[in-house]
Amino acid sequence: MSEADRERWNRRYEERTDFSDFTPHALLVDHLHLLTGGRALDLACGVGRDTLFLAAQGYRVDAVDLSRIALKMARAEAARRNFSVHFVQADLDTYSILPETYDVIVDFYFLDRRLVPQMRAGLKPGGLMFLETYNIRRLAVDSE
Repeated sequence: MSEADRERWNRRYEERTDFSDFTPHALLVDHLHLLTGGRALDLACGVGRDTLFLAAQGYRVDAVDLSRIALKMARAEAARRNFSVHFVQADLDTYSILPETYDVIVDFYFLDRRLVPQMRAGLKPGGLMFLETYNIRRLAVDSE
């Protein structure tokens, strides 16, 4: 992503003040029984709603986002909850996922198909990937 993209996301987070809802995505909650701990990677983590959920389940979480403003909010909430999370400001266009490192990788609403093979390779054997992207049904809900 370009510097303009980075600044656009920073402005988006600076302008909104309603980031008090840290409810994790339903896909994770619905599959809680599969989450057994270990290492997790949250790509495009935003303010950390899934990061915090994974940390609460006992995961050691690496959380990556382009926006320094979003990461500042996520760090503050993690500190408030006394969670230790490794936050990384990075462009996912160039970010490298280490092979066979994670038990869980989550990516909600950031789709770069070039990253999917890296995500798959970044999972330990038996690891889980949660990937949810926009579709027609989701766009209809968001527009209401």
